[in-house]
This record gives sequence, C-alpha cells and structure tokens, in this order.
Amino acid sequence: MPVKTELTSNSLENLYLWEISETNEALIGLFCADGSALPPIQNPERLRHYLASRLLVRSVFPNQKLEKDAFGKPFIQGFSGHISLSHSGDMAGLLVSSADACGLDIEVIGERIMRIAPRFCAPEELTHQDSASRHEAMHLIWGAKECMYKAYGRKEIDFRTQLRVAPFAVAEAGLLQGQLMLKDGTEHYHIAYRMREGYILLWTTRVSG
Repeated sequence: MPVKTELTSNSLENLYLWEISETNEALIGLFCADGSALPPIQNPERLRHYLASRLLVRSVFPNQKLEKDAFGKPFIQGFSGHISLSHSGDMAGLLVSSADACGLDIEVIGERIMRIAPRFCAPEELTHQDSASRHEAMHLIWGAKECMYKAYGRKEIDFRTQLRVAPFAVAEAGLLQGQLMLKDGTEHYHIAYRMREGYILLWTTRVSG
C-alpha cells in the first residue's frame, strides 16, 4: 500500500496497483478485519498475493463482492463492467473496464519466462527479435498472451498455436498487436505495455471480432 492509479490510454479503463510492503501477518489482519475467513492457502507467497489482490479489489469496490464465473473469470457483483487481476513479486494489480472485456498481466523480469518460451511461442515468435532485446521480448509475448487469454475468459486455449503476437520493437512502453484464433473466427487485440522498475505491466486496451 498505498494504492496507485496508472494512467491508461483509454478513458474507459483504470489500472490500480498495490505495491506490497506489508508482512503476511499485516495482510491477514487487514483481510480478516471485516470477518472474512482466511483462505486455505499454505504457500506464503501465494497467500500474500491472494490477500493483497483481494484487498486491492475492496479498496476500489467497497461493499461489493468479488465472484468468479463458471470459467473462473473474476467479476464484481452489481458492476456491469469488467475486471482483471494479476500479481507478481511485490506488486498486485487490478484493471477495471467499463466497456470491453479486459486482461491484465504483471511480470517480474527474470529467467523463468526464457526457460518456458518454446512452450508458448510459435516458431516465428521465437525468431523475430534480435538477441539484444530477446529477454524483454519473450516477457512481452508471454504477458500479451496472458492478457488475451484473460480477456477471452474461457478455458482450453493453446498459447502456442491459437494466440499470436505480431512482430514488434521493444521499447519502454508501447502497443502490441495480438490475435486469438478460434474455430468460428479470429479476435484482434491491442495490448498496451509499460516497463516499470523491474516489472512489465501489460493490459488489453481494445478487443474486436
């Protein structure tokens, strides 16, 4: 805490971030203060992320309940818009869209994404970046596909074959073009990103059929 609001390029969206500086004990106290039961999460890092993201939702939507639909996609009872949650490292985020379905991904820049890149990248995605920017490019491709997956909101999507990110030049901030290929057509996504103190923030800004 405190909650920070990031400016987006779309007036219908708001991105909220919680920089997690609290201990798990402090987060538990905040979470349970209204009588909420502590979730049965044993892993301390997972519990920390869960608590921070739920407290972030409470700060933006006081007195409203966070639910999940049949596919596990989160929504707010009584809110006609859309939300997406993400967390990584010491940061939790909430994207709120009053219009379109949305997706948010927060990534700590590290080595894990590089190790699993062949699992989520098509062959051309693995080769269209030069070696100097490859590390950041793989994180951007992964994050963009996470955003598209969350915005679509259904299960059983193959990241390698059904989700594609067009070639791009790595910068501190920018806009990626993505596609989700389905049996009944292709959805086109515009995914904004920003690099921020060892993190990459990515979010969908528009979805079209």
